Amino acid sequence: NTHPFFDGDTARNNNVLNERTTLLDAGDLRLTKTATPSPVIGGGEVTYTLTVTNDGPNASSGFSVVDTLPAGVDLVPGSFSGSGWTLNPATMTATHAGTLANGASSSFTFRARVNVGSGNVVNAAVVNAGGAVPDPNPGNNSAEATTPVTPGADLAITKRAEPTPAVAGSPVTFHVEVRNLGPSAAQSPNWADVMPAGFLITSGTQPGGWTCTTTPDNTTRNCSNPGSLAAGA
Repeated sequence: NTHPFFDGDTARNNNVLNERTTLLDAGDLRLTKTATPSPVIGGGEVTYTLTVTNDGPNASSGFSVVDTLPAGVDLVPGSFSGSGWTLNPATMTATHAGTLANGASSSFTFRARVNVGSGNVVNAAVVNAGGAVPDPNPGNNSAEATTPVTPGADLAITKRAEPTPAVAGSPVTFHVEVRNLGPSAAQSPNWADVMPAGFLITSGTQPGGWTCTTTPDNTTRNCSNPGSLAAGA
């Protein structure tokens, strides 16, 4: 205490103050997210890839990612994959049980079906630190992926024959049903039915709005709808 600043101070033993600061381990977890394909056809699937990176300075463990699927988007069962990760489908929470070193990354993927016909689907997620290692920077814990949706229709066709079993030389009637599972209307749907060897088409009917023709050799039935088939029809 010989500095001129202290001249005239009669109690120099209280001129210095020390404060002790305890440093805790911390791991800065950063989340990124991608979606493919983009755009996606309505009724199709998107693959989401989420990556957690530890920007340090210490290793982190026991963290989890909560993924909030938007309305009209559903997890494809059994599609989750990621080394060291487990998923609770009910809460869409993926938990990493191991340790992620400073500078390391860990990823997982899953597929989701898009049951909307247009617009954008925005899928957001957040990583939460766990265990005894806090995250000093929550500002980079969230990520989202925006995927444009192109209108699409999932067409399904069923066919049955009667009578079964059939008697050789006797007529068989085939019933064909086309359904649109959505999510959008199907424009100008069409189908073709090629008979197996030994079968010849003798006649046929079609519902309203459909036009059906038979090839000259009576082996193929072609049907088309110049309008649209609504979702659910």
